[in-house]
Amino acid sequence: MNSAAAALLGSLIGALAAVSGSVITNMVSLANERRRQESAARQAYVQLVRDRCGICFGSMFRVIQEIEWMCWYAKHAPDEIDAELIKSYENRVNEAYGSLMSAIAMTASLSLSAHKELNPHLTALYTLEERVGIASRMILTERDAATADLRTCAQEAKVMRDQLPELLHDTMRLAEA
Repeated sequence: MNSAAAALLGSLIGALAAVSGSVITNMVSLANERRRQESAARQAYVQLVRDRCGICFGSMFRVIQEIEWMCWYAKHAPDEIDAELIKSYENRVNEAYGSLMSAIAMTASLSLSAHKELNPHLTALYTLEERVGIASRMILTERDAATADLRTCAQEAKVMRDQLPELLHDTMRLAEA
């Protein structure tokens, strides 16, 4: 083999090594970029689920606050509970429920497991609020029984309110799983 052929063969081997190195480097770079994009998409998804769950909890706290406020009236100022206060309570709770239902639907569309985690607590909240609504209407005709029921509801609302931060934490961790 003459020196020209050896030089040509050496150049071909060098070119092949350079092209192979470039292809391998580009493949690794593409794989890294794909993983980075998948990680960014996952982080965006988790943040979206967390945001929707946060809206749910904000609305739940709002309903509980309305319940506690009505129960406060029953305990400290039952004579101030009139048709206007009851209507105002119902309007505020219905408004909060609109936000809550919307947030629940958005959460369920993103994470059925987060929705399933929330569902028993939502059911308990609906049940409690229904009792408060009924008792607040009864206070105009059956004051003693309604006041007693609202005091019981106040205790249940406090327990529910106190449990919400832990439930929020657990649900947020579930969103990351």
